Amino acid sequence: AHQAVSELFHSHDSHGSLFDQACDLLGVPREFRGASGDLPRIILDAEERATSSPHRNLLMKIEKLLALAESCNEHEALLAMEKANYLIAKYNIRRIEQSQEARYECLILNHKTKRIENYQRKICSILCNHFFVKIILSDLFDAEQCCTHKTIEILGTSENVLIANYVYSFLLAQMHSLWQQFQRTHHTTGRQKRSYCLGVLDGFARKLADQKQQDFPGKNHASGALMTLSVQLCNNDQGLNRFIDQRHPRLSRKKFSSARVYLKEYEAGCCDGSNLTLNKGIVSSDGYQGRMLPHRR
Repeated sequence: AHQAVSELFHSHDSHGSLFDQACDLLGVPREFRGASGDLPRIILDAEERATSSPHRNLLMKIEKLLALAESCNEHEALLAMEKANYLIAKYNIRRIEQSQEARYECLILNHKTKRIENYQRKICSILCNHFFVKIILSDLFDAEQCCTHKTIEILGTSENVLIANYVYSFLLAQMHSLWQQFQRTHHTTGRQKRSYCLGVLDGFARKLADQKQQDFPGKNHASGALMTLSVQLCNNDQGLNRFIDQRHPRLSRKKFSSARVYLKEYEAGCCDGSNLTLNKGIVSSDGYQGRMLPHRR
């Protein structure tokens, strides 16, 4: 960035407006533009940015609702999840309509694998269609292992990225937990796991689409629709589009071949997925303790 200021803009201004302009051209995140190099503090701040944002009260409300969604009362749990989803959608509609300023983030999920599984792509589709973020499948070189890993990048406002990351972890954990329960009760083999997991995710996606149709009638929410409310708002978010263009100036689209699906297991997964309730913490009988929205200090 300093070289760009000197050679491109012919200036000696170290950290002024031209330096910010150079950082924008190079895609340097704002937290890395300071003169100090306290990297551990910067990384910690990156985790806290969303919870220290002007919309932290919204996150606290959502966190409380997701805690209520753990209730043993099925009706109360469902209402809590519906209210949380409503608040998320309402925040994004107001933000776009009022052209509010926002801080954008990119969170990289790296499972240290050389392929993205179809159920991971399905979760990414749910995040794009219902949680107001954009997803980019990319590659990241691992210097220690001297190989390239496939990664998932979640891009959006700080608040949306925080929520989407939680939903990704929640769905991944619940999907595996439900499959283990289904496998024990139905004595199926691992061959049917993919079909069951895709069914769980499709069932959950349809449930979200039905809820948004009730909360925002007249909008396009169908799980198979070309443009859901989330997709429409993200497409109209000029700040997000500029942020993505800076990080990925040469994006391309790729189609993936469909996998074989076992109908019986898929339909069972759809049924279980439609009963899935998004909540704040997950502790399954298989010993998995899920992630929660970060605690505020």
